[in-house]
Amino acid sequence: MLEFNRTLTLFTTSLHALSLHCDVAYSSQVRMCSCRLTIIEVLSFLKPLEEEGVTQVHHSKSPTVAIFPNGSGIVHLLPLRALYPRACTHLQPTIMAAEVVSGLSECRLLAGINVGMKLFALIFTSLAVPLGLGRFMSVQSCLSVALVIWCTLCGVVYWRRLPQLPVNRISAFMETGDERDNVIAHRGGAADAPENTLEAFEVAKKNGAFAVEVDIGITKDGIAVLLHDWSVDRTTDGAGMLSNLTYGEVRQLNAAAKFTNGSPITTANIPTLDECVEKCKDLDLKIFFDVKDSSHQAVTILIELFERYPHLMDSSIVCSFRPDLIYKLRLRNPQILTALTMGSRHFQHQVDQWQIELGSWAYSLAYIVDELMIWSMYNWLWYLCGNSAVLLSKDAISGSVIDYWKDRDIIVVAWTVNKQEEKRYFQDFHQLNIITDTLVHGSGE
Repeated sequence: MLEFNRTLTLFTTSLHALSLHCDVAYSSQVRMCSCRLTIIEVLSFLKPLEEEGVTQVHHSKSPTVAIFPNGSGIVHLLPLRALYPRACTHLQPTIMAAEVVSGLSECRLLAGINVGMKLFALIFTSLAVPLGLGRFMSVQSCLSVALVIWCTLCGVVYWRRLPQLPVNRISAFMETGDERDNVIAHRGGAADAPENTLEAFEVAKKNGAFAVEVDIGITKDGIAVLLHDWSVDRTTDGAGMLSNLTYGEVRQLNAAAKFTNGSPITTANIPTLDECVEKCKDLDLKIFFDVKDSSHQAVTILIELFERYPHLMDSSIVCSFRPDLIYKLRLRNPQILTALTMGSRHFQHQVDQWQIELGSWAYSLAYIVDELMIWSMYNWLWYLCGNSAVLLSKDAISGSVIDYWKDRDIIVVAWTVNKQEEKRYFQDFHQLNIITDTLVHGSGE
């Protein structure tokens, strides 16, 4: 019990120290830095604040702000003292200091660094007692060590960052010539034809797509083919993991065997990556390569592909949930257009696809990794990788999110948008390119 009390005391004292010692600069506007930040709930005082539903942002010289949702999943950073001056008198010792400084275009990482530094310092200091550091270090010492570690990490990101390509490169790639044709066929249009097939590309072109999104997998003998899942079970008449099948075995499978949406296409092969590129060139379709494998083999396959087909520099973009894949790819060829893909449950879905018995700990860990990855992608991974675009789940997009990325010269693409009213919303209201399973007007989900 004594150890628990010491930990709690150190925790609350750390919060107090953070709120008092972290001097910050404020501009007249406080912006949202992410649509998904981990909500900091210090004791229970944030609950009544959340229920207030305050959305008006006030200017304040105080460095103290509260982090809480406004009911729509968007996190606001609001100066707490300006909103609740009386409450601050009693709650000051348990307030987490955080802030977003806007209007500083020359220091785009400042927002992420400020919030991240204090979260890191909070965690480090709170764990000092359980780790035995409390016997040798004061709270101030813990904060100082945390600050040094954080600054070192930020320095590594700064010195190892890859330069972002000129914005005209991604703008030219996204140019369709017609505001109503900014549609990318997801897996070639998975609801209109057998996904990731050459036949699907023909249907997508006929229905008005300017680009196709395709998934890259690698066979046992190192041949890159188009397949979304790790296994061939869902879409073909075969079974087994792709990595356990040779290209010869994969070629015998029917990629249209389980497509049941009334298409006249009854047979189709799983195409190779080269066949995909050549077909899209013939159809004048641009390509979004979705790569889930971040291995050296996958990076090499992509590098060699761009060397064989130089036109891909202007007619394709490599997208991935895996920032390590993007970084390794641009490290070898920084002229390749790249995009980070963000989804709220990516690693949790991956756990499901592994098809092995895992304990609940695996899903809990996947949830934590998902949340950390989203925060990192918004605050520093885009900077490290030098991305030109982000592919965001439609549910994570708002006007503020679009402005956030626009300020960083990054194009937003919405996925997967299937309902007709959602298509009109993202295309007409936000002027975004959208990724969809169907290009047939009037389709629902």
